[in-house]
Amino acid sequence: MKIIVKAIMLCLLGLILMSCGTKSTSAEDEQVATPAFSTGGGTFDNAVDVLISCTTAYATIRYTLDNTEPNASSTEYTEVLHIATNTTLKAKAFKSGWVSSSTRSATYAFTAVAAPLILPPGGTYNAAQLVSISCATPEAVIYYTTDGTVPTEASSLYTSPINISSAIILKARAFVEGKTPSPVITQVYNLQITALDFNPVGGVYSVAQIVNITCNIANVQIRYTLDGTDPSESSTLYTHPLSIAFNTIVKARAYKSGWNSSDVTAAAYQINVPDQMVYVPGATFNNGFSNVSLSPFYMSKYEVNQFDWFMIMLTDPSLYPLTPPGIYADLPVESITWYDAIEYCNKRSISEGYAACYSYTGFGTDPSYWPAGWNTDNNNHANIVCDWAANGYRLPTEMEWMFAAKGGNYSQGYLYSGSDDLDAVAWYSGNSEEMTSLVGTKAANELGLYDMSGNVWEYCWDIFGNLPVTDVANPHGAASGIARAIRGGSCLQDASNCTVARRFNILPLISTNVVGLRVVRKAQ
Repeated sequence: MKIIVKAIMLCLLGLILMSCGTKSTSAEDEQVATPAFSTGGGTFDNAVDVLISCTTAYATIRYTLDNTEPNASSTEYTEVLHIATNTTLKAKAFKSGWVSSSTRSATYAFTAVAAPLILPPGGTYNAAQLVSISCATPEAVIYYTTDGTVPTEASSLYTSPINISSAIILKARAFVEGKTPSPVITQVYNLQITALDFNPVGGVYSVAQIVNITCNIANVQIRYTLDGTDPSESSTLYTHPLSIAFNTIVKARAYKSGWNSSDVTAAAYQINVPDQMVYVPGATFNNGFSNVSLSPFYMSKYEVNQFDWFMIMLTDPSLYPLTPPGIYADLPVESITWYDAIEYCNKRSISEGYAACYSYTGFGTDPSYWPAGWNTDNNNHANIVCDWAANGYRLPTEMEWMFAAKGGNYSQGYLYSGSDDLDAVAWYSGNSEEMTSLVGTKAANELGLYDMSGNVWEYCWDIFGNLPVTDVANPHGAASGIARAIRGGSCLQDASNCTVARRFNILPLISTNVVGLRVVRKAQ
């Protein structure tokens, strides 16, 4: 009996011990099942739809798409995820009173559309470029921008080569539905204007030069300077060839919207213009009745003074002669006839080694051998002819004189030669005290010529007559008549007689103390 009781007690003790060593399980000790993805990670050609599920009833699934660890605040999964770009998906399930699940992770990679190929590549070019864009991926559609922004499917659709005619930033991207768009390809294009060309080039010349400035880029604006400074966009605009009659450094630069300006092109011109002469470029001007075209010529900067006259003619017929007392050397010579002026021109040409312009019919060009009395009859003027190809001194034609007095190509349209203020440029009845004044003591005109208005009238070659009324080139005056044209007014004339348009005439044998001369030469 004792043995049986003892056995029962041992069994009860064992049950008690077993009960003490075993822990009971509750809901708080349960862990939520790890979520499952309908499509696992991998590399895909097209977008994928991913369903996330969890076997634990009533569990809430949270997920991230940026490779961060999901938590109870992450996005709640409520619908199928459409994944079309490279993505790492992480998901975790949660349930109140349960241990949250382990994290499920999957990486989805997609075969991207090939990067576009842009040709020619970006760079600096001297001409507009036709740029093509291609993509190796079949069915790819290319979109591009030219303002530096990233292309989207709302950007410009590429359908044909793009004309690059100004500096741009070109960006392109290719798209295929359901695939990752290509990388953005960027090319930067700059357009550089090439150096300008001068014709003729800089150098040493014996005559003035007409300089053309050209650029092989269309529609540029050329700006230039003549004072050695570098041109800017506010410098003088080049619109026609430049007449370079003095030692000059020409600098030019071209500009065009959307292009880099050209480098500065420079050329130095050394012009050995005859002493005391001014170059008058050939041009076409309106004389008030017609358009007159003239060849270029040189004109004396000053009226011939008494000293220069005396050195050639060995006499001085002026009202206030050179000697004695010799203080009038720079006064203009006057009291000479038209014949005297012709003789002076030829003798000066011969003395300086030039071909004389005038000849007396049958007696050559040296006045020393012309017949006695040639200069004593008004009608003898018809025996004097001019060789316009000779390089010696001569009287200007009336139209040469008028063009030069107006300022040539640099004319500002003044009433008088060089100004609308007669006192600034001329000795006339209002300021001369009725006598001639030293040459060159008033302001010059636009060409650098002095006393073209006032001081003394100046002889011209022309027989006086009506001005041309139809367009003409290098006119030499009326075909018949005796009186010769004089121009410019004098120290005894009022303002109305000193305009650049005023004309008068005088017989070849008449001399007066208010008529002198100024010489010209052919520009070779």
